[in-house]
Amino acid sequence: MYAPDYILKPESALAVSWSWLNLNVNLFGSQCNGIFGGDLVFMSIELKCGEKLKDFIIEKLYSSKKVVIVSPWISKETAEIILDLVSKSVELELITTNDPQPYHVRGLSALVSIEKKLVKEGNPRLAKLGLLLIVVGLFTTWFYFVGLPLLIIGIVLAARYRSIYQMMCGPKVRNVLVVTRNLHAKLVVTDSAVGVGSLNFTEAGLTANIECFAWVYDPSTIRKAVEVVNELKSELQKSSQDICSAVKHRVEALPRKVRRRYRRTLVKRTR
Repeated sequence: MYAPDYILKPESALAVSWSWLNLNVNLFGSQCNGIFGGDLVFMSIELKCGEKLKDFIIEKLYSSKKVVIVSPWISKETAEIILDLVSKSVELELITTNDPQPYHVRGLSALVSIEKKLVKEGNPRLAKLGLLLIVVGLFTTWFYFVGLPLLIIGIVLAARYRSIYQMMCGPKVRNVLVVTRNLHAKLVVTDSAVGVGSLNFTEAGLTANIECFAWVYDPSTIRKAVEVVNELKSELQKSSQDICSAVKHRVEALPRKVRRRYRRTLVKRTR
């Protein structure tokens, strides 16, 4: 079944050509080309709808030098794609939220590095001796004149000679804007196209959900999109927070068991 071409009112100077393969698959792979009149600027639009749009979107990112991604949510899988793009010298900016969804927290956590920094170097042998004396002191508390002194000496040694570490957080991606406002925009801007659609930049959005996404290849549209992104950043900067603060805040808000698992995962990543 084919839908006829149509032309809107002459004053709009817009001609759109649209064709479907058939009624059953009309949402799973189509292309739209339009001509925007006035100055007769030719615009090419590539549109796809379906469950698996990952290649359609990601391939364009890898062929670009500059990429801006606006998405309320990310996932660990798409965070790894972001890190891989940055490692390949793609100049990337990300605008996202500090939403407490666990998959989003995992995605944000993947974009930071957590390291143990030695603040004070102690004496491991004396610290262990202190712990041993504490144990012995606890088991001999029935003998007041032996257990109590051992306990006190053990506590002093363990506290005085233990090594002190501080958890240091640093962003792996330089340009990440985490906002606290209700951001729901989805936009991708590269140096050769502007991408708009319904999907979030998550693994589910790219591979599982039925979504629609369009690439617009037009220099003037790209310039306009860059202006819009700059205005958006200016507006959202007032309600943004550092990505490390966002990760720490959201991880602390998780249930205890989940929080412990996150912490172990973050520290292991830096070993």
